[in-house]
Amino acid sequence: MIGVMKCRACGAELQDGWAFCPYCGSKNAPSPLRQLDDALNVFEQSVKNIFSDVANFPFGKGFIVEISQEKGEPKVSIKDFDEFSEALRSRRVAPRDPEVVEPEVSVERNGRLIRVKMPGVKSEKDVTIKKLGNSLEVHARAGGRRYFAVIPVKYRRIAGKEFSKSVLEIRLR
Repeated sequence: MIGVMKCRACGAELQDGWAFCPYCGSKNAPSPLRQLDDALNVFEQSVKNIFSDVANFPFGKGFIVEISQEKGEPKVSIKDFDEFSEALRSRRVAPRDPEVVEPEVSVERNGRLIRVKMPGVKSEKDVTIKKLGNSLEVHARAGGRRYFAVIPVKYRRIAGKEFSKSVLEIRLR
C-alpha cells in the first residue's frame, strides 16, 4: 500500500513522512538502506509473481542478477543473496553504518541562540550546518557516531557560530 510504512520498533502502520511512531514514540525516519530494502522487496515480489508457476522458487531472501556481454549473446547469471552475502563476509567486506544520534538541542533568547550538544565531537570542522527555509540542519561525526538534527527557527540569518567543548552555539538574527 503506497503511503504506509511500518514502525521499526512496534510494527504499527504509519503514514509516510511521520518521523515518530504515535504508538511507541520511536524514531521512524526511513533510512536510505530501509528505502532500498523496501524497493528490493517490491522487486522480489514482482519476480515471484512472474515465476508463480514454478513449484519451488529457487531463492531465499533475495538474489542478484548480473548481465554481461562480451561477444554475441548477453550472459545472465543469477546468484542467491545468501551466497553473495557469504562471499562478502569471507572477504571481510561488511558495510558499517555509524550510530545516528539526535543531539541535545536548547533554544534560548526567544529563538536567537541555539545550543547543540554533541559529545565526542572535537572540532568545528566535523560539523556541517545547512539553512533550509525555516529550519537548520546540523550534521556532525565523532568516531562511530553521527549526529543529526533538524531545528525549526524563526530568524532567517545565521549571525555567528562558535564551537567549544562539544557544544555548538548558533546565533540568529
